[in-house]
Amino acid sequence: MKTFFLLLICCATSFTKAQNGVLLIPFEDKMYRSALDKELGAFNNKSHYDLMSSFKKGLMIQLELAFRRNYTPLSLLAVDSLSKASLTLCYNSTGLEYIPVKTLTAEKENSQPGDKLRAAFSKSEKHKTSPTQSGIYNGELVTVEDSREKFMNTVVHNPQLFNALKAAHETSIFVFINEFDLLKKDADSPFVQQSAIGRVIKVHYTVFNDKGKEICSGIAETEFPGKKNKLDEIITDHLSEIAAKIYRNILNSEETLLRLEQSQSMENR
Repeated sequence: MKTFFLLLICCATSFTKAQNGVLLIPFEDKMYRSALDKELGAFNNKSHYDLMSSFKKGLMIQLELAFRRNYTPLSLLAVDSLSKASLTLCYNSTGLEYIPVKTLTAEKENSQPGDKLRAAFSKSEKHKTSPTQSGIYNGELVTVEDSREKFMNTVVHNPQLFNALKAAHETSIFVFINEFDLLKKDADSPFVQQSAIGRVIKVHYTVFNDKGKEICSGIAETEFPGKKNKLDEIITDHLSEIAAKIYRNILNSEETLLRLEQSQSMENR
């Protein structure tokens, strides 16, 4: 009987650890897009590669700090052999594609009873009269300009990826950082001085559960002043905002709330 209870406790502990485990997958080097390297590189005496590495490491650190509130985070930016192997597996098992930013959460929050049925009917009728995407309609090629904001999304090609990652790291949530953008805001305006031009950081991400189901995805962004060039301050002040937004989006998803309830229930037994 004593052995049975010890086994039950071990199983509960393992379940809780896996449920609360979050694996953070950094963006590939080629997915660093920056219009600020000239200014930031000169100020901080760093090359393009140094800047990219600093932002990648800084983002992973800020994500770990944000997720520690409710989870056990693990970054694959670690230098141990297991993390390196898992990171290679992630890159080899996935691809990237631009898709429209999803607004499903906002639509659900603001929806009223019967909206779903009416929306489905409305979309059906609209499709008959006015195509919303390029394709063949009534035997004719129709091209439709898509002006919706898009983000870089992760596409998984290897169905065994999440089983392998879960077994190796005891994690059930997987956060893929797909692209990191540093942009100038209103840079083309002739009425704005160069030092007054604002900057924008955009981080594209996709989050999956251990079954390969997408939990949430999109772009987390923040702005910082054109005069702010110190790398450590940008990372501490603004990448922390990015990390907090990603953390909140995951935490607010319906599946994650259920996971936390299950985890707390196991701990209280």
